[in-house]
Amino acid sequence: MDNKYSGQTPKTFKEKWDNYWYHYKFRTIVGIALGVMAIFLIKDVFFKPKYDITITYLVKGYIDLGDYASKDEGDYVELENMLMEYIDDYNGDGKKNIDIRLVELPAVEDVENLQLYNAMSAKFMSEFAIGNMALYIMPPELVESMDMTDKFLNLSEKYPDNSRMEGLGMYIGDALEDAGIKVNEGEGYIFLRDGNASGEKQYEADVKFFESIMNALGERAE
Repeated sequence: MDNKYSGQTPKTFKEKWDNYWYHYKFRTIVGIALGVMAIFLIKDVFFKPKYDITITYLVKGYIDLGDYASKDEGDYVELENMLMEYIDDYNGDGKKNIDIRLVELPAVEDVENLQLYNAMSAKFMSEFAIGNMALYIMPPELVESMDMTDKFLNLSEKYPDNSRMEGLGMYIGDALEDAGIKVNEGEGYIFLRDGNASGEKQYEADVKFFESIMNALGERAE
């Protein structure tokens, strides 16, 4: 085999390494890159938390969730602690985990960059269209303005005797405020989609979680 040293046999470690790098540099770099990718893939598959419930919290404007650990990770202590009261180990892994997807969608009149606002709205709607989440805490106004009314169950019809139901949503604003979360007028409603693209088992868990909240909160105070 031809080598870097013009027919001479490399003898020292440095010469052998230089000769190896001369012939296998590209393959070595590719191999290292694939190895790193494999490590991250294994990490995601075996060590990533398996969530029992995924829920989206969407409001217009800034979200005041009180004390939180890390905004980047969505680890909002107040909201998470409140919702964890109603969750169960739906996936049977021996743990109770909830994934909260936080979406801040400012009012149009408060946005200087309309293109950015449109991009944020489009991103949310594209994720919504995928349909792999069934639970949303958001203002009824946004459900209507974003033309999503046909995607949610009519909770007033499904649970006609519960005073918390208002059209498509169930009011939980009082529970959010009790947990230290600021709730503006017209906010504090949870919605349940009519299915979950993640599968029937996950949707059953979503419904159980929703009904757990409903049963725990009881009737809405006058």
